[in-house]
This record gives sequence, structure tokens and C-alpha cells, in this order.
Amino acid sequence: MSKARVTIGRCIRGVLVTGVAALLLANWAPAGQSTTGTGRTMSAQLDRIVSEHRRNPALGQAIMVDQGIPEEEERDRITVVAQGFQLDRHTVESYGGSIQARYKHNWQIDLPLDHVELLAAEPTVEYVRLPLYASTNSMTAEAMRADLGGDLYHAREVLGQGVKVAIIDIGFARLDQAIEAGALPSNLETHNIGAGSLDGGGEAHGTLVAEIVHAMAPEAELALYRIRTDQELAEAMQEAAAWGAHIINASLAFLEGNCFHDGTGPISEIVHDARDHHSILWVNAAGNYGEAHYQAPFSDTTGDGYHDEAIRMDLGGWNIGDSFGVYLTWDDWPQSTNNFDLVLYRGSDIKVHETALLQTRENPGEPAERYWHRLSVEHLPDEYEIRVKWAGQGEPPEDMPFKLFVHPPLVRLRPSVSEGSIPEPASSPAAFTVGAVAATDWGLGRPQRYSSWGPTLDGFHKPDLLGPDATASFMGEPFGGTSAAAPFVAGAAALLLSEDPRRSPEDLGRLLKERAWTVAAPREPRAVGAGRLRLEAEGPNLVVTQAIAQPSTIEVGGRVEVQVTIENRGTEDAGRFLIALRREGIPQPLTERLLFGLGQGEEQHIVLSWDVPQDEPSGVRSFVVVADPYNYLDDIDRARNTRPVGITVTRPEPMFAVTSLAFPSSIPSDGSRVEGTVEFTAPTDIVNAVFDVVEAEAFAGFQFNPSRDALSYRFDDETGEGSFRFYVSAHGSQHITLELTLHDRDGNTTEPKSFSFNCRR
Repeated sequence: MSKARVTIGRCIRGVLVTGVAALLLANWAPAGQSTTGTGRTMSAQLDRIVSEHRRNPALGQAIMVDQGIPEEEERDRITVVAQGFQLDRHTVESYGGSIQARYKHNWQIDLPLDHVELLAAEPTVEYVRLPLYASTNSMTAEAMRADLGGDLYHAREVLGQGVKVAIIDIGFARLDQAIEAGALPSNLETHNIGAGSLDGGGEAHGTLVAEIVHAMAPEAELALYRIRTDQELAEAMQEAAAWGAHIINASLAFLEGNCFHDGTGPISEIVHDARDHHSILWVNAAGNYGEAHYQAPFSDTTGDGYHDEAIRMDLGGWNIGDSFGVYLTWDDWPQSTNNFDLVLYRGSDIKVHETALLQTRENPGEPAERYWHRLSVEHLPDEYEIRVKWAGQGEPPEDMPFKLFVHPPLVRLRPSVSEGSIPEPASSPAAFTVGAVAATDWGLGRPQRYSSWGPTLDGFHKPDLLGPDATASFMGEPFGGTSAAAPFVAGAAALLLSEDPRRSPEDLGRLLKERAWTVAAPREPRAVGAGRLRLEAEGPNLVVTQAIAQPSTIEVGGRVEVQVTIENRGTEDAGRFLIALRREGIPQPLTERLLFGLGQGEEQHIVLSWDVPQDEPSGVRSFVVVADPYNYLDDIDRARNTRPVGITVTRPEPMFAVTSLAFPSSIPSDGSRVEGTVEFTAPTDIVNAVFDVVEAEAFAGFQFNPSRDALSYRFDDETGEGSFRFYVSAHGSQHITLELTLHDRDGNTTEPKSFSFNCRR
């Protein structure tokens, strides 16, 4: 999906051209939805258009605009998808219709609006719906090819020979210019599926995608398929399969369909068909909805009928005439009796529009609402607010999950939810899904914030891989978004298949993941997949494959030996380098060793020793083994040159004993208080100090709780060392011997400690 900035929301022959996301829009058609007066089934959106057109053609046209149906459709005709196993061309033509595409038992038909109900009444027709419409998303590709290792394949004369790549997109404008500039070969095939022209009304999105595939694999055969709708997508896949395609690149997305973006439904079925029945690797852009998506369980704690959280978007900087679409769906497919509405406000109090499709027990419908809004003098660019409203009878269902997408995704929703922002068909388990990293940020590998990621609702982690975007194109402008990232991966797969034609789609996907550069400390691990695309690179690649502490638990004062295994998985020998043991987050090494070289494909086992200091705190300590910590080598992938290791530090259980008792040998006999000091070791606090009399003429023993009653009490849990003071007073001349016993809170006692002193007048 591309990220180029072009006119927002411009509609060309059914395609929303925004340069931000390739998007297919509309509803799938389960049987048994809302009914027309004919008694035959029809989707709720189509039923509303037909009904309003019957009353007033101008109202019908207004509803078509609200539904985002392309403006270049003739307004007295409409494109629909009819489902019917026994439907035939003669029946379609008898109602003034023309067949544009067909996939299995689904027929895409252009016919007069006045004849839609008649077609729906045909016994051979089971269901009629609107099609899904497509729109676009969006350093040189040659320079990136070198960084990805593609030039190493080219040097071996692996250029994509024998591989056929099909590019399915919404427009291939400026093909002649691209061929003249050498960005595309002159012998490529072109196919226009359905109505409209190959250039998609001036849309060059597919041409830019093809340019990147050709830069990666210049001798791969290319076939370009221009589509507008889901049925045309299916037909393009079938034609590509008949042509013998090995790889399909589709920088497209669907925001609606007969599923809750969980990798199931009709769009995913097309991808599964390509992989499972035609052995095609389907490479799909992840989408650019990371900041233009919201999802949550519906919650109305205030009782006002609205979801508690309002979703805001700032359209400052947009222009009058620009448009955007809001898409709502909830997890109640294929038919819902729960009626939710989509409400759009300017600011927080000026209602712009409320959708009015019904989903009731009497008339169940698709769990989806959508609205396209064009900025006008009345509704100026401003902050807009999206609300989800319960419009059904009684209480809303508890915790019903719903999702919102906004297209084009040029603004950030507040709040936005990046998790789960993968649309169709990128969410399909059969698709190899590609997220985006800016080419200028490729070394760090941080995904673009707009790059969509999962997981899908059925638990699949997406994307599978990251590719570069924002590379220069033959048009002289950067081509960005996940639309640009996907063809880098498709081209790389073509090189892998050219290298070994026996590789299956599963083999190609596995190799792409295995060879990926990992992303160090990603902001969100689920957003990066296996990492960054890499075919091969020249240079050493140190990988610390093992770091085991022996023993893993050690007392202070002891020695730990960390057993380290390090491999060189690069293409060149590694010269001298250090390997170090560090505390996590602290660059200063605890210990390090110098290695004098490591050959390509070799591994070495070394030991790093660490003497645990006496003052090391006890507990689990986190360390990391680092190969080449000072970056002396030109390592081609530093993300795997570290490995964590945990070491548990303990202290010996302290003996429970009085270690010192200081008291004068002579004290006054006039009752004056004399201070003594006790030092001890113990595993826990002292709760009683008992002073028993061993010898005395007139003196009574005593006891107290030092931890509670002695202000001088000190105890260190870490070392087990403590102390406290006590006081003695006596009368009369005598010799006194006392015996001290300490008690801890676990009931343990020390050996008695005796001391003697004289009382003198």
C-alpha cells in the first residue's frame, strides 16, 4: 500500500486514489439478508440504493455517494455481484446487463438501476450485492536491492529467469514512460479485467509496484492485471494461474467482507485457491492502517446509547472537496440482528451524518456500516469525531467487539489501535504479508508507524516480513507505504525461485523468514514478523548461539563460568574480535576475551569467567554476552551478536549467633544505668533477648524485644548482620555473671553467651 501524497479521496472508475492504501470496499453476500419487495435477497446497502432510486433517482444517487461508489459509474446504471449456480449470460443480457467478471458462482454485472430488482427476482439468482471496490495505498530500488543482497544473486547471473510474476493492481498509468526510462521491460503482458481502462483513470500505482519487482528480478516475466473489485481480483488470479504465474503481488486491502478480518471469508478464499490449487506464492501489502484503526468491545457505561470512547481525527490541512470514508464492522458475521450505527460529528456536537441500515430479528443484515464524507463549505476541514451507537431494541449485547477503519489513512485517530489493523487479504493465513520500514531507517529496522500489524482474530501473527518503502521511482517521487515494501519481497522470492525452481510457495516463505535480519528491541515485537527482508549479504556475521552459566546459582565470592558458543554465519572470515560479558544495560564489561579469528561457517566454544564480589546483591542478575562489542568488524547483522544469560547470586545462610558482646568489667553500685552492645548474625530479625542470672547476690534477670524496644536496633537482611544496645543497673557490692540468649521469629535460639562484671561502691 503506497504512502504517496496525492489528491485525497479522488474517485476514478470505482477506485479511491489516495496513494496511501490499496483498498477494496463493499460487502460480501451471504444469503438470507434484507429482502426487497420481490421477495428475493439483496444486501442492505444495495436494497437502500434501489429503494431510494425508485422513489427519487436523485436520492438514489446521493446514497451511492454516501456508500463510496465511484463517481464515474453511470448513475442510471450500477455494478452488482449476483450469486447463482444456474445463472447464465442470456438471463443477464435480457435485463440490459453485461457480464464484467466471474468467479465460481459469483457474477459481476453492470445493469440499469431499474432492473436490479428484476434480476434479484430471477429463480436462478440467490443473492445480489454491491462489489468490493479497490483503491491504492502507497534511495532507489536498485540501491535497496544491493542492501538486501540482491546484487549478489545478480553477480551469479540469477536474475529471475524462468519465473513469472503477476502484479494485480488498480491502475497501470504511464507504462510507456516507465518502459522508455528502462524501469520496465517492453515485453510484459497487460490485462484489463472488467470495465474501465488499463491506466485506471490515470493511476500509476501498479506501474510503480511493477518497477520494484523488475529492479529486483529483471529477467522475470511480468504480467499486469488491472482490477477494480473483488470479483475482478478472483478473475485476475484465475487468469494469472492459467498464464503460469509463480508469484502474485497484490498491494491491495479490503475493509469490508464476509468476515471480521480474521483470515476467513471470500477474499481469503481467493488467496487460498492461488496457493493450494495453483502453487502460487501470494505476496500482499500489510496495509497502512496502524494509526487509522480502532477496535474495542462495545461499552456504554453512561447509558446514552453510545460507545464510551469517542474517536477523533484532525483534518486540519485538508481541503474542501477532499473526502474520507469510515468503515464499521462488528463480530457478528455473516448475519446480525444487532443494530449498530455509525455517527459522524464535526467537533463534538455538530452531527454530520448517521448511518441508517437496519439489522433486526425480522430483517437481519451484514454487521457493517460505512459512510463517505466530502468536505464542503458547510463542513470545513476541522476536528471530526466518530461515535458508534447502539440503535437496536433493548440493551446492547455485552462486550460485542467492533472495528473501525478510516480511509485514506492520512490522519491519526485519537485513540488509534494498531493491534489488529491488518485488513483483507493480508490477514489470510495463505498470504505472505509484508510490513514497511523506511529505506532511510533500514539499518535499525523500525517499522513505519502506519504499517499495519496483527495478530488476526484467529491468532495468526502478521506481518510475516518487513520490506523497505519510500524509494525513488521513475516518476521522480518517492513511492512509499506497504505497497512499495511488498514488491521488494515478491522480487526477492523470484530470485530464490530462479535459483532453485523446485522450491514451493512454502519453501519460498520459509527461506525469506530464515534469512531475515532480525529487528533489535522493536517497539512492538508483533509488528516486525521474522524481521527485515534479506537475501544475502557479504561479510562476517557473528551469532552467539549459546550462553550458559555454570553454575547458574552461585554464592558471593564464588566463580561462574559462562559457556559460550559463537558462529560465523556470514560470507567472509571474521578477523580478531572481542567477546564480552556485561551487565544488562551497562556497557562496561565484567570480563572479555580476544578471539583471533573465526572462519566462514565455523563455530567456537569459549569460557568467560566471573568472580562474584562479596558485595554483589543476591537475587537473579541479568547479564548479556556480546560478540564484537566495540564494532571492530563489519558485521552484516548485529541483531544476533548478543545473548542474555541469567545468574542467581546467593549468600550463605548466616549462623544464628552472638558474635560480640561488649560490657564494662566494673560498674557503679548506686543504680546508675550502664550501656552494653551486642552484635549478632541471624537469618531473620531478633524478637527476644533473654538475660539470665548465673551468679549474683541481689540481681534479677530481664528480657526485651530488641527489634521493637531498642531504638539502637539494626539488622541488614542482605548480610544477616545486626546489633543493638542494652542497659544494666545494680545496687550493692557484688559479682554478677549473666548469660544472653537471642530468639528469632522462627523460634530459633543462639548458644548462650555469658559475661561477668563487678559492682563496687
